Amino acid sequence: ESHVAFHTWPAEGVISMDLFTCGSGKLIPTLPSIQQLFGVKAANEDADDPMMMWSHKLRGFRKGFVPGGEYNFDLNPLDCDLGAEILGSHDFDIKKPLVSAAETEYQTVDVYEVLNPKNRRLSDYYKSL
Repeated sequence: ESHVAFHTWPAEGVISMDLFTCGSGKLIPTLPSIQQLFGVKAANEDADDPMMMWSHKLRGFRKGFVPGGEYNFDLNPLDCDLGAEILGSHDFDIKKPLVSAAETEYQTVDVYEVLNPKNRRLSDYYKSL
């Protein structure tokens, strides 16, 4: 069943959330709201701005994704390249949707800002802004 679980480490200033849904609603569009609600800066004036790291996994059955046909994971961007290589990874320091689900009859385009710590440091990224 759908549920939300919170795991907290107050001494480290960390909160972890697990969001699961059985419905067809999309969770990725809720990320900015979640960050606004829970990404609260610590009371200490010298505290860094909150960071949000997340990953997205599709689980369960996808019956009905292709009306009248068999499910094909290659046709679902959350289950193939985008889902496996970007959204499903928890290794990125930054993973922020810039353009989400711009759709035409033939394609869906999602654009993400991604920072892989293997290639670039987070401090260098913030200096470049």
